[in-house]
Amino acid sequence: MSLYNTDTLFYLNLLQPLKTRSGNLPINYIPLIKMRLSRQMIMNEYKRVYNIQGLSCSPIWEADIDAGKYYYIHIDPYNNSEMNLQLLSEVSPLITNPIHFEPDCFYNYLITSITGIDTKTNKRVIISKPELCAAKVINMFEFGTKHQQILFRMLHRDRELFNELSKTYKKIEYVLYVSGEINCKTDNTIFLNFFSGTYKMKKHISLRRSVYEKAYIVYLFNSIAPNYTNIHFQNNSLISSNVVFLTRKELSRLRRHNIPMFLFNTQNECNQMRSHVICYKKKNKVETITDEELNKLYNNIIFSNKN
Repeated sequence: MSLYNTDTLFYLNLLQPLKTRSGNLPINYIPLIKMRLSRQMIMNEYKRVYNIQGLSCSPIWEADIDAGKYYYIHIDPYNNSEMNLQLLSEVSPLITNPIHFEPDCFYNYLITSITGIDTKTNKRVIISKPELCAAKVINMFEFGTKHQQILFRMLHRDRELFNELSKTYKKIEYVLYVSGEINCKTDNTIFLNFFSGTYKMKKHISLRRSVYEKAYIVYLFNSIAPNYTNIHFQNNSLISSNVVFLTRKELSRLRRHNIPMFLFNTQNECNQMRSHVICYKKKNKVETITDEELNKLYNNIIFSNKN
């Protein structure tokens, strides 16, 4: 097995049992908590991360009426309706400790545990082992696949587990060890980074610290997905509009689900539309907006930018 970008002797030393009564492995002490994320924090509407808007369709496809135009696509990643969850899971399901990733695909990932305060000892303890949760990014709209949105989806998925754990623990929350991006190249080669705009991993993981974080990633992948014998790390972003562009196939899929889409002449108008929708929801204290209101907002933007 290749030891990737890590020093071989350093890595092997981390796998040697300590000369203590516990005989624990040093590698098990590497995951450091970067952030605690309570249910209230994840659900807080003021901490939500909204998706970018204003992508044009991939130039590799023959353009039609949308040539030179930009899309505003109305999907709310914080809508937990069955229809919306199905829409997101159709191409970007949550995967936990995956055995394999799809070649030539990109993912956002987090490594988390669940913690809580034991009601008997009144001490905070780690309830679950660190797990890697990821979602495939199919284009730069990143609906449901931004790191904060993944946590929101995880919370919905784990709601029954949290209810069960609340019988034994209080103040149950996720702890975040790492978040970043993955590019699966082949069935045995992947690229990773510690890059997250939401949780600012570059701030938490220094160059010195990254040596340990990389070693732990190698160890984790060796445990959950041993087929990846070539793991490489990058400091820059892996996901960009050049590699995850908007395709006609995706537009067709969204139309089949009756997702509202609006064409604008500029990216700025798409951003205006997003801001107007957010303001409308907050002003009217609603979680959803009707197609009629969407069309009204769209027409107002088109009219105001003509004058």
